[in-house]
Amino acid sequence: MVEVVIAKYKEDISWTKLFKRSKLFIYDKSGDDNGYINLPNFGREAHTYLYHIVNNYDNLSDYVCFLQGNPYDGVKGNLSQNIETIDSYNGSDFLCLSHLLKCNLDGGPVHPGLNIKEIIFDKYFENSPNELYFIVGAQFLVSRNFIKMRPKQFYINLLSEFDRDDINDTVIPPHKGGGVNKMPWIMERIWFYVFNEKYKLKL
Repeated sequence: MVEVVIAKYKEDISWTKLFKRSKLFIYDKSGDDNGYINLPNFGREAHTYLYHIVNNYDNLSDYVCFLQGNPYDGVKGNLSQNIETIDSYNGSDFLCLSHLLKCNLDGGPVHPGLNIKEIIFDKYFENSPNELYFIVGAQFLVSRNFIKMRPKQFYINLLSEFDRDDINDTVIPPHKGGGVNKMPWIMERIWFYVFNEKYKLKL
């Protein structure tokens, strides 16, 4: 079975009618009283995903699909085709649902100054890659097995990074969501490695 986690703000989510069999978790940060699971408007989709993992760690479905409120925005490739197959998905442990980009461990060349190596890899992992491949928009499907490869405390610790006020972003302009905690942009770049057994956690 697949559960679909949607990080919504004010988007039209009528497209979710595509899902006939999957269990939907719709998290809304708009502040509207609309019957969805309400969260404060904080941390973008990354905070929502981690919140879901932490609060459902012991009750996850076989597969968990993570999507934004408008999953098609800025995404290239066959996302529509992929979304239509999610209901009956029973494949690999990780499925990328949008296109890939590459950056260095500082977030460059597009968003330099994210300090990903220092904030994440040096703190949590025994090793780090030389460069990062990441999923644009952080839209992917991952098995319960891959999620639970890491202990719940690891996800709690990542969630706590969103409360830090000493890692504010100065690269992304404030009108585009910058000037605040860097973690949403950092998480977008490290999901591959969160669910990759080649990267061992520090004890």
